[in-house]
Amino acid sequence: MATTYPLSLPASRTFRPGLCTTVLFSGDLLAIALSLAVAATVRFALGAEYSPSYYLRLMPLSVLFALVYALFGLYPGIISSAVTEIRKLSLATTVVFVLLGTLMFMFRTGVYYSRAVFFIAWLLALFAVPLTRALARAVFGRRDWWGYPVFVIGPAALTDKVVEDMRRKPEAGLRPVAAFEAEALEELDHSHGGSWLAQSAKHYGVERAVLAMPGAGRQDILRFLESEDSVFSRVYLVPGIGGLSSFGVETRDLGDSLSLEVRQDLALSRYQLAKRLVDQGLSLFILLTLSPILALVAAAIRLDSRGAVFHRQTRLGLRGREFSIWKFRSMHRDAGRMLDEHLAADPAAREEWEANQKLKNDPRITRVGRILRKTSLDELPQLVNVLMGDMSLVGPRPIVHNEVAKYGRHFSMYTRVLPGLTGLWQVSGRSDTDYGRRVELDTYYVRNWSPWLDVYLLARTVPVVIKGSGAC
Repeated sequence: MATTYPLSLPASRTFRPGLCTTVLFSGDLLAIALSLAVAATVRFALGAEYSPSYYLRLMPLSVLFALVYALFGLYPGIISSAVTEIRKLSLATTVVFVLLGTLMFMFRTGVYYSRAVFFIAWLLALFAVPLTRALARAVFGRRDWWGYPVFVIGPAALTDKVVEDMRRKPEAGLRPVAAFEAEALEELDHSHGGSWLAQSAKHYGVERAVLAMPGAGRQDILRFLESEDSVFSRVYLVPGIGGLSSFGVETRDLGDSLSLEVRQDLALSRYQLAKRLVDQGLSLFILLTLSPILALVAAAIRLDSRGAVFHRQTRLGLRGREFSIWKFRSMHRDAGRMLDEHLAADPAAREEWEANQKLKNDPRITRVGRILRKTSLDELPQLVNVLMGDMSLVGPRPIVHNEVAKYGRHFSMYTRVLPGLTGLWQVSGRSDTDYGRRVELDTYYVRNWSPWLDVYLLARTVPVVIKGSGAC
């Protein structure tokens, strides 16, 4: 690779990680304060003796949240996956509320404060704190001062990918300011009579490096870490193993050897049982809550076009077992004939269909059906599939028989879990992503599953549905 130095060196001087901490810290305290204020207002409206302003006396205790969040490694709040952050925030927030309850019991102040207020505030904070952090990253994540500048070292293909990944998600907190090949660095060292990389890092204030050299041996890595170039306070080693995530991998020492422990939690029966119980409880609650909307949708379908309200299809699920999936009907009764005629008359549409099994401009879809698909309301009857145990709230998208070949060797991975009502594909663009990417996302989900990943995907589903992203 031609050395891509510099990428954005002038901007490296503007990085201020301390400002990232300040922004997230302020957002955390605001979210906690709002959660407590809303909880106190609700309780007062239901007949509490003390007004919400009485809880202002507790505001100095908000420093406890900052201290515990810091102990959980939530500041400066960058270079961490969203799933890992949600897990840490949930645990840290719970710890603080338990601590507050304990302090009130010890100092006998519980008689003045409502336990219901703190319970509601805790539930609200579990959502509000991650939300304010997501908003902060959306607003400030692309500012020049957000995060740390890094040098990237490795072969052309991998270095270019790493740089592109970091540029695509600047809110993660690492900003590539220069990229080099190892051979190019040796030439620069020779021509400058010393460690040119170390000199450049000191000159431009770069304290972190990404070593994207999966083919490098132990001695090569140690030589880099122990050389004059070891001016970096943090070095990130890219192993070149695709499809894994940080929240599913931990480092372990095997004697003097470093190893990566890869968890596959869905292989454990206790996690499968827990996931199933959550699916049943939430799906029943959502069905009961949305029952008036379901009735209105059914009436609109009957008034718009002839045919049944519901549409049933055969899909493949856990262990390759067939089951019937239910949807609100969004197509005309003679949809099969309409599709054949359309594909025969339009080669571009046939190519699109063969590639993705979907059409952006599908002539089969009714007027009401377009609205249902845009809002994903057509998929609400699948909550019954979740309740019956054929599907999960979160998982790979259920597929039909003629899609098995597209999964290839990954099909066995797909059949390890129940297909989901939502999942990585649904929150990653849906019809805007090609089928190969869909297979990658489904495989990634199964391999890296955790309860916190499901929480993250359920949270991501809400704005995706509201915006109608990738729907067709």
